[in-house]
Amino acid sequence: MLLRRLARIVRGQLNRRLKLDVVSLFQVNTLRSHLAELINSYRIDTVVDVGANEGQFGGLLRDLGFGGDIHSFEPVKAIYDRLSRLAIDDVRWTTHNVALGDKSGKATINVSEHSVLSSLLVPSDYGSRLYDNIKIVRQEEIEITTFDEFHDGCLKGQGRRIMLKMDTQGYDLQVLAGAERSLAEIHCMMSELSLLPIYQGMTHYLEALAAYEKKGFAVSGIYPIDRNSDMSLIEADCLLVNRARF
Repeated sequence: MLLRRLARIVRGQLNRRLKLDVVSLFQVNTLRSHLAELINSYRIDTVVDVGANEGQFGGLLRDLGFGGDIHSFEPVKAIYDRLSRLAIDDVRWTTHNVALGDKSGKATINVSEHSVLSSLLVPSDYGSRLYDNIKIVRQEEIEITTFDEFHDGCLKGQGRRIMLKMDTQGYDLQVLAGAERSLAEIHCMMSELSLLPIYQGMTHYLEALAAYEKKGFAVSGIYPIDRNSDMSLIEADCLLVNRARF
């Protein structure tokens, strides 16, 4: 106990003097480590990556040693082209130039100065003040399909153990609504929660959590993405598990 107390004191002094965040390796539970543990524990063999952008999440999965199938969805054409180039030599990484939602059809996406902030929603006044690069630079017509339609066309009857990752800038619940028929094959999920909405009409995090719970998913971990200067949380990544599929 004395050694642990001394270690905490030393870490605290280093943090204050060097303005770092030194922590004990034995106490760290990062998004990366938790994600790897979920994939292993739930024996995930397929990841559906919705809102893939340039393939950052797919690259993370490969860095973690995930060797299963990845299906990445990115609707903005210029960003999709970068994604497809990244995945071109990976035979188990398939890219789709389409969005997922609650119904099929076409929609207009607002492409932001920083591509990761592009959304079907319009930035809120708060979001515009917070992020200069959320500014809309153009609009683009995109195709939307549903998870169920994708599943029926590509995965049906294969008994997949799926992780659904959603990073859609305010459209995650619509993605889940389009997965009603194939929900039983989704064993884990990752969703971006909005605590302080940066888009108009964005789903509040409590509403999102209630919807996930209603579908049978329990929270496994919450990891901050961004905070205000007063330390209030803006967004967080939430990992969820379907306990009935463990």
